[in-house]
Amino acid sequence: MPPRTRLAVLLGVLTLGLSITGVARAQGTDHERRALARSLFEEGLRFGQAEQWDQAADRFERAYELAPSAAIATNLASALIPLGQLVRASELLRESLESPSASAPVLRLAQSLLETEVEPRLGYLTIHVAGPMEGVTVRRNDVEVPRAALGVSMPVDPGIQGIEAVRSGRPVAVEQVDVPEGQRVEVTLQVPARVPSPESVGTGAFADEPSLLDPQADDVGDGGIATRWWFWTAIGVVVAAAGVTVALLLTSGGAAEPIGGNSDPPWLEGSVP
Repeated sequence: MPPRTRLAVLLGVLTLGLSITGVARAQGTDHERRALARSLFEEGLRFGQAEQWDQAADRFERAYELAPSAAIATNLASALIPLGQLVRASELLRESLESPSASAPVLRLAQSLLETEVEPRLGYLTIHVAGPMEGVTVRRNDVEVPRAALGVSMPVDPGIQGIEAVRSGRPVAVEQVDVPEGQRVEVTLQVPARVPSPESVGTGAFADEPSLLDPQADDVGDGGIATRWWFWTAIGVVVAAAGVTVALLLTSGGAAEPIGGNSDPPWLEGSVP
């Protein structure tokens, strides 16, 4: 059914449905609420007549929130169909068909839209995941896919589908697939195994190993002064100095005469024999 033909039916049928089966029977609504829902509904019809489907869907959505009814649901579905939102339109039409308060004209229109304009055009997508699933979340068009929906054919709106597997907040597998109207498509995400980062490996292997260049390492351990690096450094310096002194004595052939004078000021006094 072309949009203008469908709209003519809506203008003649669903306006009556709103006044009889919609707002008038909605429980818990007052006069102002009903008046606002009616005004939004009429605005939606005007936008639909101009084929401004975004605005029409917006007004019907608001009216449906204020006063849910089969008539408004069918109108909302009729505006969503040209926008390609077939999954939502399908559910709204099914709600209308299951509504005990829906009038006969509304039921006929809902059934016609579902059979001729929605079901034949719905796409179906099956998402498979290969690889470890621990800590992995699958998203389709930025919306999380329930685990129960993985590996089975799910109804989707036709068009480009962006699919990704996310682990620790980062995508680890990304696919993009086009689902044509009325077609079934399958896609597989290849999820790699988790690889420990170098930082985590280093932390796990050397977290308890103190650095010899770290001054704070002086306080590590309970072995006393013998475990301090600076203790053994000082011992090494002393031993080296003692070795130099012994070497000089052995090569001099005897004790050297002391140099006379006063060495306290920054110059020498006296004579060198």
